[in-house]
Amino acid sequence: MSRKQTPYARSRGLTRVAPQDRWATVQALKGNGLQTNNLRNTPFTDAEISHLLADPQAAWDAMRTGRGTYNHLVSLSSAMHKGVAIEDARVIIRGFAGIYTQANTAIKAIEARATRTGRWVPTALYAAELTALDDLLFAYEQALRVCTYGEFYDCQAVAVARTASDGKPVFTVGDVVEYQP
Repeated sequence: MSRKQTPYARSRGLTRVAPQDRWATVQALKGNGLQTNNLRNTPFTDAEISHLLADPQAAWDAMRTGRGTYNHLVSLSSAMHKGVAIEDARVIIRGFAGIYTQANTAIKAIEARATRTGRWVPTALYAAELTALDDLLFAYEQALRVCTYGEFYDCQAVAVARTASDGKPVFTVGDVVEYQP
């Protein structure tokens, strides 16, 4: 039994909560240092990792089978940008920069090919693109496994700021994104 599952931990509210609920809890507990520390500095559970990987994995499956929409491409691009921010932190995990570069090249090539007509048309992927996107999901999953909750959300804020400062649109989770030429 881990310390977070003991009756003492449950009585003190030290049990894990879902990521979106945990963020609200962290904001509410800013004055309580011990509870804030416990919520920000714990690694993700397997359930939380699978929750964070569900959207990019579904996007990968759709792109791989030729049914990919622009929304799916945005999901894979988000995973890539978050992975780059985690890689750039240099204290969490290193060694995946080449994978993220290849994924970025593949995402740009897919977008250029799918929007050649002026609107989004699902396209088949080449073997190098399939490999790059598969490696992207592997690297992103490994980054999530070693990241703490606080590090991940700090890196996510960096990824959003970089995307916005480049003049690109930033979407929130759950938005249905349509391609705009």
